[in-house]
Amino acid sequence: MMEDKDIQDFLNSGLLEQYVIGATESYQSEEVESFIKKHAEIKFAYQKLQEELHVVSKLYQKEPPENLKSEIIKSIKTDHSAEVIQGNSTSFNWLNLAAVFIGLIGIAGFLYVNNQNTTLERQLSIIKGEQSQLLKEVSFATKEMSSLEDEIAYLKSAETDKYILKGNQKAQTLLATAYYNKSTDRGEVEINNLPDLDKDHDYQLWADVDGEMISLAVLKEGSKKILDPTIMANASSLNITIEPAGGNDHATVENLVAAVNLRVQP
Repeated sequence: MMEDKDIQDFLNSGLLEQYVIGATESYQSEEVESFIKKHAEIKFAYQKLQEELHVVSKLYQKEPPENLKSEIIKSIKTDHSAEVIQGNSTSFNWLNLAAVFIGLIGIAGFLYVNNQNTTLERQLSIIKGEQSQLLKEVSFATKEMSSLEDEIAYLKSAETDKYILKGNQKAQTLLATAYYNKSTDRGEVEINNLPDLDKDHDYQLWADVDGEMISLAVLKEGSKKILDPTIMANASSLNITIEPAGGNDHATVENLVAAVNLRVQP
């Protein structure tokens, strides 16, 4: 399996960009295509580069407006329509006129190309911004994937204890799952389902440590809470009670709705 660092190194190598513009050898193309198929981050980067290449290629397809030359000629004719010149002076003025005409054509061409270059630079600036954003998105996706892989490894570890808290008659559909791994010093609780309470009450999770109820978290539907590993390491049970909104400083035992005993930690 390709490591995150290897994926980042590949994206920074420039090989993907060379592949997009057709500048790779056959063996390099096969390598790139394999990475695109296997890794979502590389496939995403490949698709964005294709889109950007399409934008750039459009810029080079533009031609000067067809009426550019005719408008210049029309302007010159208008400026000199009143002149009536004879003899040698006529030849001289027409030569000057031809020179002016050629000069205007050159200036107009230069201005048009300069305008096109300015447009191209603006488009390239946009593309660079998009590439920068793309790299940020790939980096974020890589971190998210790494975090997800860590979470899966934690949950699947043989050293991670799993505890199911089911509601009693007071909250029959309540369901929560707690996890604790002593070797990684990590604990958390995932809320699977919480029956509705009125706005003045909340569910609260407690750990029984040497007969004393210590608060771990106020629970909300669909949330995940990190549990204090120091408390979890010494707890003999987990308990959920109904308390005033925002939580209580002591457990209301008569409002107990779920409990589970924990394995004694060696």
